[in-house]
Amino acid sequence: NDSRRVKPGYLFVAIKGYKINGHHFIEKSLKNGAVAIISEKFISYNKRIPQIIVPSSRRALSRLSCNFYGNPSQKINVIGITGTNGKTTTAFLIKSIIESEGFDTGLIGTICYQIGKKRLPARETTPESVELQRFVAEMVASRMKFGVMEVSSHSLVQHRVEDISFKTAVFTNISSEHLDYHETISDYVDAKTKLFEGLKSSSFAVLNADDEQSRYFADKTRAQIVWYGLKKNADVKARICNETMSETVIRLTYSGMETEIIIPFIGRHNVYNVLASAAGAISLGFDLKAVKKGIEIAPIIPGRLEKVPCKRGVLVFVDYAHTPHALQVVLCTLKKLTKGRVILVFGCGGDRDKKKRAMMGTIADINSDIFWITND
Repeated sequence: NDSRRVKPGYLFVAIKGYKINGHHFIEKSLKNGAVAIISEKFISYNKRIPQIIVPSSRRALSRLSCNFYGNPSQKINVIGITGTNGKTTTAFLIKSIIESEGFDTGLIGTICYQIGKKRLPARETTPESVELQRFVAEMVASRMKFGVMEVSSHSLVQHRVEDISFKTAVFTNISSEHLDYHETISDYVDAKTKLFEGLKSSSFAVLNADDEQSRYFADKTRAQIVWYGLKKNADVKARICNETMSETVIRLTYSGMETEIIIPFIGRHNVYNVLASAAGAISLGFDLKAVKKGIEIAPIIPGRLEKVPCKRGVLVFVDYAHTPHALQVVLCTLKKLTKGRVILVFGCGGDRDKKKRAMMGTIADINSDIFWITND
């Protein structure tokens, strides 16, 4: 689907993107050796080659990619995580739990795409379907039994994951995000719903009992539901025992069993991420012993309240917070745990959702003592 990567003998799929229309690059793909074209409208050009017209190029690309790579997600347990905040942390934690039991696990997400020792920087949270199917096929070829991936709202609307068979789908939370693309919060929620609508009756939907949107997802899915939460009644529950600037101690309960877990991160939001990952792992057949072990040995997740060494007596953290809700959660967490000032540097990326900027400015004003705003 990228004309620059077309080689002799390739089929080029012209995708109409959000900013760039692949139909404008058909000529370039032909110069690079394309022998057939899939497009959403007829394009006349000099070469006599097959041209297949389809209602949706993205759907066609997904189905083609799935078949080309032998439907790899049918041969591995794929865990998908969606929501506004917490996807990356939850994905890393599920991976840590599974690997603590001796299973190599693939990872596809915001920070990187990882298959065994192969680690690639991520260009986007959920790659295009042809790359996604290739990555899952590589996991299968590496004899992995599990693959964890973040599922963005963009990827659901754009049919990137349409032909991925998910064993478990995890929902973290919903707040205002990507309204430059989805336009309304209702459209954004509908995008997330697609993941749960596509689950089989033999799959699992792991839902946040404390987020009201979960009830909507529960009504839309055929999958077996595992609930988690701190406030409301849930299958996987926890209570916070102690919080410091370096760790959080919780008591986690499931099916009449209880265990104490020392989370190597701070913040109530990370307790939810732990609960989501625990419920996800339990849906795959892992027990509380594996959950405890996997959480307690989990690696520091880059840019997620990541502590930066500082010899000057100042606590420094880097966080990915890029939504109003995420920024407020991080600032409130730090205010609660420090007697000192909260000094903030943050930015809102250009050419993206402008509606959240004023909200983030207000949150910064209320919850920090001094703040700087940067371009990004």
